[in-house]
Amino acid sequence: LLIDTCLFFCFFSFFFFFCYLLFLFFFFQAEDGIRDFCLSRGLGDVYKRQVSVSRFYLDFTVEESCGKCTPCRIGNKRLLELLNKITEGRGTEKDLDTLATLGQVIKDTALCGLGQTSPNPVLSTLDNFYDEYLEHVRDKTCRAKQCKSLLTYTINPEYCIGCHLCAKNCPADAISGLVRKPHVINPDKCIKCGMCMARCKFKAILVC
Repeated sequence: LLIDTCLFFCFFSFFFFFCYLLFLFFFFQAEDGIRDFCLSRGLGDVYKRQVSVSRFYLDFTVEESCGKCTPCRIGNKRLLELLNKITEGRGTEKDLDTLATLGQVIKDTALCGLGQTSPNPVLSTLDNFYDEYLEHVRDKTCRAKQCKSLLTYTINPEYCIGCHLCAKNCPADAISGLVRKPHVINPDKCIKCGMCMARCKFKAILVC
């Protein structure tokens, strides 16, 4: 029974790994058509969040790496650190060049299929969505509103009726204002948790 259980888990792990490799190959290996595919099928949000998608899959491969070869063990960690730096608003255009160079080195020198395909999301999105990466490092903005560090919460005075509901629910006490008067958010105190937007019934909270 123990042997059967082990064989089952080995087969399941291999099957999952094989499906993952197929996904990376057919989706991210394609150099053309990703943008058109997303937009033609109404997947605008998917199209807009390529940086965060790349970081998500790279985080997965870092956790799954066996650590046998240096390109996969160390290289992917450095890639992930660069992506985290970019999504936190601390990236530069030089980091984009480093991403492309390091990603290609990992792809060419890693020993197994996981390591060789791990930088594909980064390389492919850099080729097809370079403008989104530039927005992150140059303008410090995230069009998909997925990068928390790049968001700014404000209150539209035209819609705010001063109900004070957002201020009561703000865990950082970052919202101030008199009752029945437009409120304001202190960006230095705001932790960007989104609680104010969730509580506001008048859609007065803006995120940019």
